[in-house]
Amino acid sequence: MGSCMETSYDAEFSGVGSKQQQGIRLQSIFQYDSDAITMTSSGRKRILRGRYVGDGNKDVAACALVYRSSEIASFGLECANLSMCSMIGVGPRLLDIAEARVGDDARLHPVIIEEDVGESLARLLRDTSWPARSETLHPIGTPERETENKKIAFDIFSQVFNAHRANLYHRDLRCENVCIRRFGDRPQDIRATVIDIELGAGLNAGQPEHRAALYYTLFRSIPTMLGGGVLGTKSESVVIPTPLEMDLGYLAALLFHVERGVTVLNDPYVARETIEAFLAFIEEKAPFFGYAADTMALQIRRLEESDIRSIATGLGLREVCQEEFPVEGLLRQARSYNRLYLDAEDVRSFEQSAVARMYRIVDKLVLMEFEKYKERRKAQGERIEYERLEDQPEDLRSSNYDQMAHIFAKVAALGYITTDVDACSASDRVLSLTDEQVEVLARMEHARWVRERLSKGWVLGERCAEAKTSPYLVPYDSLSEEMKDYDRDTARSVIPMLEIAGIAVVEPPR
Repeated sequence: MGSCMETSYDAEFSGVGSKQQQGIRLQSIFQYDSDAITMTSSGRKRILRGRYVGDGNKDVAACALVYRSSEIASFGLECANLSMCSMIGVGPRLLDIAEARVGDDARLHPVIIEEDVGESLARLLRDTSWPARSETLHPIGTPERETENKKIAFDIFSQVFNAHRANLYHRDLRCENVCIRRFGDRPQDIRATVIDIELGAGLNAGQPEHRAALYYTLFRSIPTMLGGGVLGTKSESVVIPTPLEMDLGYLAALLFHVERGVTVLNDPYVARETIEAFLAFIEEKAPFFGYAADTMALQIRRLEESDIRSIATGLGLREVCQEEFPVEGLLRQARSYNRLYLDAEDVRSFEQSAVARMYRIVDKLVLMEFEKYKERRKAQGERIEYERLEDQPEDLRSSNYDQMAHIFAKVAALGYITTDVDACSASDRVLSLTDEQVEVLARMEHARWVRERLSKGWVLGERCAEAKTSPYLVPYDSLSEEMKDYDRDTARSVIPMLEIAGIAVVEPPR
C-alpha cells in the first residue's frame, strides 16, 4: 500500500458532507463496514469498504476512496479514469462522488465511491492462512480451480482487449493489480477485475507504473539467458518494451502465476528451471507473447476476439449477439458491458437494469400490437401472413420493436414520466392527450418511421416491400390526411397501451 496520511482518519465518519450538487449526506449513500480492513493508497487516500445504498436504494458492495483535501488533482484524475474505463468495460464501476468530513478534521475531503471488486489475487495466491482464500478460490489441482483459472483468464483477456482497442495500456498488469470476487457457488461464478489502470495512451515506453522484479525478469533476465549472456556484464541483454509489449508480457506472466498458484516470476533472482517452465508455458498457452530465438527480440501480437471466444465457449457463457438481444437498443446496452460474453453476474446485473426492464415492457407492447394486428386482419377478412410474432422477417420484427421502444421517447417529449401503475394513484395519472399533443406525437412517429426505413435502405417510390420503396418517405406535412390519421391513431394509443402493460404516465415531481 503506501505511507500513512498526514490527516488522521477515524474508522467511522463523524461529520457529514454533501454529495456534490445534490446535498445528500455521505452517510446516506455509503454504509461503512467497521469489520473490514481499511487500506491506505500511496498516502493520498484511505479506502473504506462497505455498501453503496444510493441511486434509488441500490445495495452493492462498494469502496469509498477518501482523499486528502490537498489531493483534489489526484481525485479528479481518478474520477476521469474510472469513468472512461467503466465505459469500455475495464476495472471497477464508478458508483458515486461525494464529500465528507473525517474524524475531527473540519476540511471537506473528496470521496469516490466505486464497486468493491473483491480481494487481491496476489494475496489469494500467496497467503495460505487467509480465510478469504478458501472462500474465493478452490485449491490448485482441483477441477474447480481449473475452471476458476479459465474464468480469471477470460475476465482479464476481456478487459485488456477492451483497453488496447481504446489505445490504453496498464503497464503494471500483475496479480497485485487484479481483484477476485465470488458471486455464486459454481467455479465460473467468480469475477476478476483489473484495477489501477491509468489513462496512458501508448506513452513512456520502457517505464512501468511500478518497476517490479517482474519487469527485470521479462525484459532483462530471460533475454540474457536465451542469448547466453551473463547478468550484470556487457553480455547482458536488455529489452526496452513498448507499452503494448509490456502489457502482453505481464499478461503472460500473470496467467503463468494463476496456473502455478504462486507469483514466482516476481522474485529478483528467478531460478533457471522456473524461467524454462515459463517459456514452455507461453509457447503453449500465451501465443500473443514470446522471444525470437535468434535475436532475442520480442514477438507479440495483439489479443483477438478468438482468444476470448475460445475460453468463453468452454465456460458456457452467454454471448452478446443479435440473436440473444434482438432489439438494437437492448443489444447496445448489453454491449455496454463491453464483453463478447456475459457471465452470471453480468446477466443478473443487466437483467435488473432500467434499460432491460424497459425492454421487458417493450416485449409486452410488441406482443399486444401484434395481436391487435391479427384481429384487424381477421375483421377485414384479410389473410394473416404471420401467426406468431417470431415468424415475422427480421426487418419487420425489428421495426415493431423500434416503434414500441419509441413510446418512451414520445412520453418524455411531452414532459411526462412513466412509473408502475401500482405506484401512483389514479388521480395522478395522465389518461388522455390533447389534440395538440396528438399532433406532436404523430409528427414524431412519422419522423421515426422515415429514419428507420432510410437506415434500412428504403427509397422513395411506388409502394413495394420487396423493392424497399414507399411513397410515404416524405415530410409529415406532405402526407394525405388519411396517412396523417394513421400516425395520429398510433399517437393516441400510447397511453392506453402503456396502461395495459402496467405503466402509468404521470407529471414529473415539482
